[in-house]
Amino acid sequence: MYREVWKPIPGYVGYDVSNRGRVRSRCLPGRPRILRPWVTRRYLKIGLFRDGRRHRLRVHRLVAITFFGPARGREVDHVDGNRLNNRLENLEYVSPSENVRRAWVRRHAREAGA
Repeated sequence: MYREVWKPIPGYVGYDVSNRGRVRSRCLPGRPRILRPWVTRRYLKIGLFRDGRRHRLRVHRLVAITFFGPARGREVDHVDGNRLNNRLENLEYVSPSENVRRAWVRRHAREAGA
């Protein structure tokens, strides 16, 4: 097991994301609080506040932006195909066309029983 590394989420003061795909809040005094994500369309989402408004964000995108930097026209792919596995080593930026290709391959492999 590797050490959990926390980094501040760009643009969201008081929130951190870890290389294990967990999100925490440092907005209130005391110990940071791990936030509980929910599943929407097979992705984990989290609610973060900025400028008094709640933003619902996909956890895998927060991990990628925080650890890899801005996407710049790329999309985040889950290497193992498991959209709930948001660990850093399971995420990578790919082109939109590569992301579609991988999704097609995974879907057809599942249908074939592979």
